[in-house]
Amino acid sequence: MQGNRRSGACPLRSCRGFTLLEVIIALGIVAVGILAVSRAITGYAGTTATLETRMVANWVAANRLETLRIFAAKPVVGTERGSEEMAERVWYFSETISITADPLLFRVDIIVFVDRDATDEVGTLTGYLLDTPEIIKTSIPPTPEPGKNQPPPVNKKVKTGTP
Repeated sequence: MQGNRRSGACPLRSCRGFTLLEVIIALGIVAVGILAVSRAITGYAGTTATLETRMVANWVAANRLETLRIFAAKPVVGTERGSEEMAERVWYFSETISITADPLLFRVDIIVFVDRDATDEVGTLTGYLLDTPEIIKTSIPPTPEPGKNQPPPVNKKVKTGTP
């Protein structure tokens, strides 16, 4: 009797669909996929922020080294601390100037921190400074005219503290 059948209903054996167990398994697979994608995005964002911080910290260190070079004063051996603003943020640095085997050359180690307590190091730079006042006082012979021989280099005697 067709009068008892509802329209759109199918006989029990010919109905196809998902069981509750299949739906739960599918939702579990989708949830794992969403979790993996969110972790990847979070990791990418964290890596990007870290790279930006390191890049700006290296700019701060490079600016400090160039500032020391521009001043062209005799480097003073020791450590100095300070701060500098860059990229709408305050950066803290420690500069250590030390002597080298050459009395006219000084090593500069600059460490940049994000905190005032100097516990979170984010960038370092090592460079060298010349004792420029000594270099400026050096007499340099004029450049020869084209076709003439080069003069010998100037040998300036530097006092090293030993007789």
